[in-house]
Amino acid sequence: EYGAGGIVGTAAANANGYDGSTQIAAVADTGIGGGTAATAHTDIPPARVVNIYNWPGAAGGCFQTVTNDGAIDVDSGHGTHTAASVLSDRGASGEGKGGAPAARLVFQATENWVTTTSLCQVLGGYPPNGYFLTGLPSDLRNLYQQAYNAGARIH
Repeated sequence: EYGAGGIVGTAAANANGYDGSTQIAAVADTGIGGGTAATAHTDIPPARVVNIYNWPGAAGGCFQTVTNDGAIDVDSGHGTHTAASVLSDRGASGEGKGGAPAARLVFQATENWVTTTSLCQVLGGYPPNGYFLTGLPSDLRNLYQQAYNAGARIH
C-alpha cells in the first residue's frame, strides 16, 4: 500500500470503514501548495478545505527580517506532503491515499524566508538566510486554539 496507509498503518482502519468523513484535521507546517484551497493539491479537493491560515511570525532574536510569503509551500513541499498524508483522496493511479481520505482540513502555514543576524550565524550556525518556521508561536496553545475554533479535533 502506498502513502500513509502503508507507512503508518492506516490501511486497516480504512478497510474497516474509517475514512475521517466526520472529522476536521488540522495541520501546521511549511505551507500548502499554491496557498489556497483551489491550489492546495489535486488530491485534496477544495471543498474539503475548511480554512487556510497564515502565521508569518515577526523579526526578532536571530531573525533580522521575515518575508511573509503567505500560505504558499515555497521551499520544500513538506506541508503539502504532510496534509496529503493526512487526507489525500488518492491519485489517478491509486497512489498516495491519506490516513483519513474523506476528512476536512484546517491548515496553518508557518514558514517564511528570513535573513538571520550575524551573531546567530556565527554562534548558532544559522545560514545567512533561508526558510524557517517563523510563524510558530511561543505559546502553541494559540495555534491549537485557532484550529479548535475552526472545528478541528485532531492536530
